[in-house]
Amino acid sequence: MYKYFLALKYLLSRWINLLCVFGISVAVWALVVFGAVFSGFVRDARDLTRGPAADLSLMVGKPSLSFEEVDALIHEDPAVQATAPRLAWPGMLHTGRSQVATVNTREKAAERSDFVKILGIDPVLEYGVSGLAGWLTQGMRESPDDSEKDSLDLEDPFRFDEKTLQKLFRGKPPMALEDGILMGSRRYNIERMRISGLSMGSRVVFTSGRKLETAEDQDTEVAPIKLAFRTAHLFRTPNFRVHERSVIYVDIDVLRPAFGQDPEDEGFQDIFNEIAIKLKPGADLDKVKDRLNARVRKQFPTTKVFTWEERKQEFLAAINQEQSMIRIILFVLMVVACFLIFATMHMMVTEKTKDIGVLSALGATQGGILWVFMTCGMAIGLVGTLWGLLWGLVWIASRNFIDQTLTQQFGVQLFPYEIFGLTEIPAQIEPTWLITVCLGTFLSAVLFSAFPALRAARMEPVQTLRYE
Repeated sequence: MYKYFLALKYLLSRWINLLCVFGISVAVWALVVFGAVFSGFVRDARDLTRGPAADLSLMVGKPSLSFEEVDALIHEDPAVQATAPRLAWPGMLHTGRSQVATVNTREKAAERSDFVKILGIDPVLEYGVSGLAGWLTQGMRESPDDSEKDSLDLEDPFRFDEKTLQKLFRGKPPMALEDGILMGSRRYNIERMRISGLSMGSRVVFTSGRKLETAEDQDTEVAPIKLAFRTAHLFRTPNFRVHERSVIYVDIDVLRPAFGQDPEDEGFQDIFNEIAIKLKPGADLDKVKDRLNARVRKQFPTTKVFTWEERKQEFLAAINQEQSMIRIILFVLMVVACFLIFATMHMMVTEKTKDIGVLSALGATQGGILWVFMTCGMAIGLVGTLWGLLWGLVWIASRNFIDQTLTQQFGVQLFPYEIFGLTEIPAQIEPTWLITVCLGTFLSAVLFSAFPALRAARMEPVQTLRYE
């Protein structure tokens, strides 16, 4: 019983022990808060990085295969739920008033770029693999033009309604009207700021080029692509700002003639360069990818199936690396706090040398003396861990309120979540991480307390009392 009494006396009589508790608490608080915030950021960053990408994507080097033939092989796999052809191509979009790409040396120049990716789709099939239907509905609700309200036809979103045509052409629409495109709300708003008078239905031009290989000498030539469109509807994604700024949708049959496949020709082929594949819930992406590659590539060697993670692997690897580095840095902070325990316990043993000698002379065992100082270290580690854990959970729960208060009162923002397209500071509490932090901190405190305690237990009574 004397062991616990002495340990409590030593703890309460030295105020420096509170510094140890505070150091452990700060380390645990940092591990809990920053670990949760960064885990939440990684989770949201993965979602934002994936964007509208399908579970799997079948890619082909150049648009030359028939979608119907390849799709039949894909649907032989029981895990496939839906597919959709895509014809994606990079180029430049302008209104006809500016024929060259805009060069902007100011910040956010990427948002004002004329360069886009045009995405030819079959809208009905596309609804099955992405959230385009919901994005169009949301874009219609937030449209700045009243003419688009209640004018959306999901069966044919590229069609212009009569109200828009009447407003655009003052009651006299032309006989031949350009095809419609779907433009992101963010790109549309940027274009409106750049071009005065731009409205729904305004004419835009897509300019690009594609390779041609001549039969004689296999020399590569470039065939220009210049297509005129009019903005039919806007789409609004949840948080995919880059997708809204850099992608425009068009009917795939409108884009195929630019690659030599006109639907009105006799030998028309439904070409594509990507097939978006959505899997049934619970399907293993890697296993299905391997099965599809084995089946489809046997007949079409130029194709290859990728998971969405493989297409974004460089960015995802960078995020995971950053998360690992953050955790290592935070653990270093915990080790520093434990060294503070070591220094404090070492000073305590030095100051209590006389007490150790008296206890030994009165019959205290080495185990008893060891336990006195081990109890001190364990108590500091336990109280500091629990206190840091409590404050960490409180900070996580009130992180957005604290951030808003600091921003309003002092102009200090804890986390620039707007840069990443987020609406609040992300956080994800991982029970495994909390257990690891608490258990690791407590065991570290015990380990760093053991060395001074062993030194105290091995002291000889004669040596400790020789000068008394």
